[in-house]
This record gives sequence, C-alpha cells and structure tokens, in this order.
Amino acid sequence: MFLINWGKIKGRIDPSSFRKFAVFHSDRFSIQPMGEVIEINPRISFLGLDKDTDISFVPMERIDEAFGSIKETSTKKIRDSIGFTRFNSGDLLWAKITPCMQNGKSAVAKNLVNNLGCGSTEFFVIRPKNNKILIEYIHFLLRDERVLSFAQNYFGGAAGQQRVSKDFLLYLPIPIPDIGTQQRIISIMNEAYNQKRKKLQESKDLLNNINDYLLDVLTISLPLEKECDLHNRIFYIHANDMISGRFDPRKYSLKYKQLLDAIKSAPYDRLLLKEIVLNDVSGDWGMDDAAEDSDLISCLTIRGTEFDNKFNLDLDNNRTKFRKYSRASFNKIALKEKDILIEKSGGSEEQPVGRVAFIEKDMHDNYPLAFSNFIHRIRIDENKAVSEYVFEYLRLMHNIKITEVMQTQTNGIRNLIMQEYFTQTILLPELKKQEDIAIHAAGMRRRAFELQMEAENVITDAKIKVEKILLGDEHKVKPKHKDILDGVALGEL
Repeated sequence: MFLINWGKIKGRIDPSSFRKFAVFHSDRFSIQPMGEVIEINPRISFLGLDKDTDISFVPMERIDEAFGSIKETSTKKIRDSIGFTRFNSGDLLWAKITPCMQNGKSAVAKNLVNNLGCGSTEFFVIRPKNNKILIEYIHFLLRDERVLSFAQNYFGGAAGQQRVSKDFLLYLPIPIPDIGTQQRIISIMNEAYNQKRKKLQESKDLLNNINDYLLDVLTISLPLEKECDLHNRIFYIHANDMISGRFDPRKYSLKYKQLLDAIKSAPYDRLLLKEIVLNDVSGDWGMDDAAEDSDLISCLTIRGTEFDNKFNLDLDNNRTKFRKYSRASFNKIALKEKDILIEKSGGSEEQPVGRVAFIEKDMHDNYPLAFSNFIHRIRIDENKAVSEYVFEYLRLMHNIKITEVMQTQTNGIRNLIMQEYFTQTILLPELKKQEDIAIHAAGMRRRAFELQMEAENVITDAKIKVEKILLGDEHKVKPKHKDILDGVALGEL
C-alpha cells in the first residue's frame, strides 16, 4: 500500500507504474526526466524515395545483448518495410517486450544501408532532441541492470506479452553531464567492451582447443570435411551390414565410417562404454516442490537446461527447478561425486542430443541433487577408467558428432538410442595418462571460464569509473564489483 499526490498522476493509472523505485541522483549534474532530452518513436517517412531502395533490416534476434550492438543486418526494399519499425542511422533501438528488454537487447543503429533501417515492432526508437545529449550516453544508462529491473514496474499488456510503457522512458530521471563528460563516459565504456570482446574471444579459442588437444593426445585424425554436393552424399553398403540394424542413412554414411576408422586407428586399448560402467539409471521428474509431506526429500533436479555447452553444469541460474522425491526414489537416483550425466532426450536442430555433464564435489554443498527423466546417469568403474577422462572423452565424441548418428527424432524431440550409445568404443590409455589428460583438459576449461569472468569484471570496473565521474571526486567509492547504481545516490520517482 502506498500514497501518491494527485498531481503526480500522469497518463496511466496502473498502480504498478507508481511504485517507488531507485533512480539516478547526483548533486554534480542536473537531473531531468529523460523525455526532456529525447524523443521516442520519431516520425520517419520514406516518402519521395524510390521504393526499390535498399535499407537495412534488423530483427530482434540480430541484437547482441552482451555488447549492446547489432550483430549483422540483411536488407529489404523500402516497399517491403511497411509494417516494420523504421529508423535512421544513429537512432537507439531499445527492446520493449519482455524478456528481450530484461536481457538488454538494445543497440545504436550504425552502418545502415543508405542510413535507413527497419526492424521489429517491439523496438522503441530513441533519438536525442538536441546536441546536448549523446545517444551512446543514453544507451549506457538504459543498459544498466537496475534500470532494466525497474522497468518491470512499467510492464503492461496481456500475460506473456508484457511490454514496457513509454512513460517509463519519458519520466525516468537521469543526470545530464556536459558533452565532454558524456564523451569521456562513452570512451571508458567502449574501451571496456573492446577488452571484453578480446577476452571472450580468447576464452572461445581456448574451449575450441580442448577438442584439438584431446584429438592430438589420442592420435585421432579427423577426416577432412568434403563439399556437401550430390556426389559426396551418395554411398553404397552391403545388404548384410544392415541386418538387424536401423535403416538410417547417417549411420552408414562415408563421413561416419571415416570417423569410426579414425578412432579404430588410435594405438590404445579400448573397451565398450558398457564394459566400464558400474551401474546406470534413468532419471525421475519427481513431484512438485509444493507437495507437503515430511517424508519427501526436496532436491535440485538437473535437466538439460542446466547443461552448459561451454563448461559443465550451471546450477546457479534462476531457471533451476526443485522437485520432491520419496526416499526410495531418491536413493535410486541420488547423485554422487564423479557421476556422469547423459542427455538422452532433447537437443535441437542445431544441437544433437547426447551432451554430457560431470558431478563435481562442490555441487553437493548446498542441496541434494537429482536428475530428470530426460537424463541418464552412469557411474564408472575406477579400476578400468578414470571418471574425469571418460567425461572428457564422451564430450569429445559429442563435439565431433559421433553421437549424432545414435539418435532418433520424433515430434521435434531428439532421443538418444541408449543401446547404441553404450556400445560405442572408449579409447583407454593407461590410468596415469588418463588422469593427466583429464587434468589438462579441465585446466583449459577452467582458464576459459576465468577469462569470461575477467571479461565481466572489466565492464564492472568501467562502471565504477563512470560512477565516480557522475558522483564527483568528493564521493569515495570502494573499488568492488557491483552495479553502477548501487553507488549512485538514490532518489525516488
């Protein structure tokens, strides 16, 4: 419950739009509603231009939320731009629909064909009213995480189609530094994003090199990719090779045969996966966590959603699910350190099913772990193989698309054929070498993760510098990583 003066009600009477929330405040620079310095959705007319003129096309998915930039553009003719949002070079595109807005999908339109563009109708087009404000400075303010969070007070529309009200942007109080200060802030943030881009590329290269390292140390030489023309897609097999098998051309393709031959040629002992597995079990989706029964055990239940394609498992995201299990069910699927999880159902058009994850010691620190019915768990016989090595090996097989031929697809969902998965060959160097391989690969992945964290910290440190600029040197800001608005003095709208 809250009270508001009648004179402060402008436009909407939705109570959510009048909740108190923190906004920028500074004694150093004047504070003005953003609507005083920008216009939203300015009228843009293409009248008088040839209808066959090319312009840039920017759909929502072309916005890179990590950098607040446009990844790439395609083109449309002016005659085909009717029904889309229109804009000019230098305009700011800011997503108004959730969750795009919350993810920071916004960018200043640059390098447009003929300096004209069109795109999603879910963009607000923002433009400075005069030369006293720089659009890149506005973009910096609007990408702040707390601003994006507060914008949710101005959601409207039907469930699932909520959009930020235009009023949020018009009445948001912002500091207006002089142009020189704005340019300095923009320069600091641009340099930070350049450093972030460099560190993320280093991280990506390191992750890609893990595959190369494993292939090299196991002496597996992958066949060269051939042009995907009709000649290279035609192959012949003997009818006897298909007896009691699947009639799936991928399984008998030349590419798959060459991959298997490359593995067979490696100079190491080998066993089938099923021969090194102590036990395996399918997952259980359990019961709703709201179920009230003192005998039930609440567990974080791992799904394919938690499989991180870059590292391992992401159990700290806001999408994790807790489910409840009877003690008998939990004892059957309870996860232990060094267990390996296999995604047996899911996948997508671009991503084969069969991703793997490894249960590390510290994952048990906060709550018991279970796994869903779309996941299969295996536990390795440590007398025959090192669990960490088997995880790295299975991950490699997925990355080079060996598992792509071990799946079926129904109703858009890919399913791993577990019988074939368990009969795949596992190359087994001596146990000490397996340990060394696993340690080296894990170290590469850990360094790649550290680079990603460093990339984020570069941005956070830049925000702290900007915070000092906005507050003035008389304000002492401790150099710790936090959102810029945490340190800025707060006011209320």
